[in-house]
Amino acid sequence: MSTLIVEDAQDLAFLLDILAHSVSGQARLNRGIVRILTKPNEKSASDRTFWAEFADGDQEALGFNSFICPPSLRVYNMGFLRRVIDDQIQDFRRQSFANDPVIPCSMTGILIAWPQADVDHCTPHTFESIAESFAIQENLLWEAQWEVQPSPHRKGSWCTEFKDPSLTQRWKDFHRTHARLRILSKEAHRSLK
Repeated sequence: MSTLIVEDAQDLAFLLDILAHSVSGQARLNRGIVRILTKPNEKSASDRTFWAEFADGDQEALGFNSFICPPSLRVYNMGFLRRVIDDQIQDFRRQSFANDPVIPCSMTGILIAWPQADVDHCTPHTFESIAESFAIQENLLWEAQWEVQPSPHRKGSWCTEFKDPSLTQRWKDFHRTHARLRILSKEAHRSLK
């Protein structure tokens, strides 16, 4: 299968309009898409993937979610908030297993080792409730204080971050103060979702 260029002006306008309705699509449009292509999917040669080509010649895959069911800005923002407190989560995990290779799951009491363990926020102070409390305290609008950036972790992915870097440190401090963490087995953690 060869690369195909979307040449029909109406088809291209349609695809760009759909792309404009997603967070990552907006960022890609702002970067300057010069054309959209379809190429064989790298993971499945019988499938095709949309690709954006930018003015600088760079190309980036546009996943299914970019077009059909894009994540909301809130989903991106929650992902950012989780990423910036990951050091706190990992520190808690290390401290929990520092003196014993197996510890009891806080929910079931079953002994678990590091590979079977997840870190969870104790209810009622779930991660989401802590994030919402922070947003209220800081008068954050989920859409206004964020910018969409290419992900530093994975080419072709997008993430959000605070426009004001000092908010990131305030969020870390707020989470450190309000989070009550526990170790759960992966199975127990999945049962809560």
